[in-house]
Amino acid sequence: MIRYMIAATLLVFCFIMVLPGEIWKWQVAQAERDIAEGKIKEAQDSLSVLSEQYPEQIEIQTARLLSLAVPETKDSFLAFNRELQKQFPSQLEKQLPDAPLLYAQFRGFSQLGMHREAYEVLAIANKQELEKLLTEDSEERWNLSRLNALAYHAYLADRDSEVWYDQMKKNLTIDSEVSYAIYLSEGLRLVGQPEKAADQLIKVLDNLETMYRENERQCQNEVRNWMGSRDWPTEEEPEKLEVLRNNLLQLRALMAWIGSQGWRVLEGTDNDPYRERFLAVKHKAQPIQLLATDLDPKRVIDNLINYTMYFDTRGCLAMQHDRKAAIADLDRCVLAVDLQRSLIQSVDYWESRPEVEIPQLKARKAETEQSWAAIYYHHLLLSRQLNDSLAVEHDTRQIQELGWEPGPALY
Repeated sequence: MIRYMIAATLLVFCFIMVLPGEIWKWQVAQAERDIAEGKIKEAQDSLSVLSEQYPEQIEIQTARLLSLAVPETKDSFLAFNRELQKQFPSQLEKQLPDAPLLYAQFRGFSQLGMHREAYEVLAIANKQELEKLLTEDSEERWNLSRLNALAYHAYLADRDSEVWYDQMKKNLTIDSEVSYAIYLSEGLRLVGQPEKAADQLIKVLDNLETMYRENERQCQNEVRNWMGSRDWPTEEEPEKLEVLRNNLLQLRALMAWIGSQGWRVLEGTDNDPYRERFLAVKHKAQPIQLLATDLDPKRVIDNLINYTMYFDTRGCLAMQHDRKAAIADLDRCVLAVDLQRSLIQSVDYWESRPEVEIPQLKARKAETEQSWAAIYYHHLLLSRQLNDSLAVEHDTRQIQELGWEPGPALY
């Protein structure tokens, strides 16, 4: 009994000793929950007190900064931001993902619609990546999420659009095109539109077959040049030939993947022309395999949300450089958003996330719906350029259904 009393006493003592140094984390978490529930003033007040109690805790200071990033306290946000830059100068040299002050500045400027400032901060926080990846001969690929953030805010800030359009084209490879088509087609299959699903796959299959023929032609030319050289057959095989062969293998695998998915979406229909095309490529190679969970409806929605943001950004940038490409990207994004909204209702997407707290779930739902409204708005801007009054009317109606009005506040 004494042993348990001693243990209990030690536990209480440890609790008393540790708690004061940790309680601020709980208070910050509570303030973030308040913000998610719309209790902005309460969160600002509690974070202001914490900010004075723990002036060296960057997590507290950045949480307070973000709480001020609403129109009513914009001046306070700007003033406090200047204070933090003086107080934590070393934070301004850090790089993402380990740059809490820069990240808070970026989010705050974004929330306030200060897009040029947001873009500049994001560029500073990615300086090392920019130096490495924006060189002419760089073969490295970006993390798509990070690239999308930079490229989209460049579009909003109307800065360096050609640079970022080139990067989006370079990094959204044919693999991304195929993945997007697979998830679009699966979503359309789930809502009972197999013919529309097949259309999406055929468009990508057309591109794949064009790329395959071009790579095959280059490969044959390279073989002829190599075999026609004076040193053949002792001369080593050219590196370019190996690259082209690997490209052909990858393209065959992607075509087989499209064929396999096409066969799946048309199961039980009598669309013979499409079925024949899908069957013709289905066995070209071992298709890239997805785990069964990747085509689970909730996973399909998650992937559609992510890919739609990427292609929407590319479409926005294309409006200034390649209208035909912009039409292709933004038309597909509107189709994807319409589909996401239908799927989410049919599978109780928001209601079945027990791992996410209710306030955070509400905030995430609101962010997703704002993103949808922004995508409709981008398509609306393009439709105005094309004098397509029916599309403008459709996009306006969808934006208003989501609780917004068309305008630059949508981003």
